[in-house]
Amino acid sequence: MRASTLELARRTYELAPDEANASDTLGWVLVQSGDVDAGLKYLREAHDRAPADPEVRYHIGVALHRLGQTDAARKEFQRALDSDRSFDGDEDARTLLEASPR
Repeated sequence: MRASTLELARRTYELAPDEANASDTLGWVLVQSGDVDAGLKYLREAHDRAPADPEVRYHIGVALHRLGQTDAARKEFQRALDSDRSFDGDEDARTLLEASPR
């Protein structure tokens, strides 16, 4: 992940800290860059602001999965997939759900 992507996500969040998309984007960029704990904080903020957004749940699931919290990750993947809305990452969520130990 390029530093400029992270910087842009941080600036966007600073300009719109109450926007779910800004929190989700910053959290997802942090997770993708390896700072999973920090990213999860912003993803949870995004979920508080947009609890019905399946993509936010998917992002939280990935973060939890990377932290080794497979039970919690499975629940997030399942909730995201149970949504009536499609989202970027839905195929990845299915794959991770099926591959996660029960």
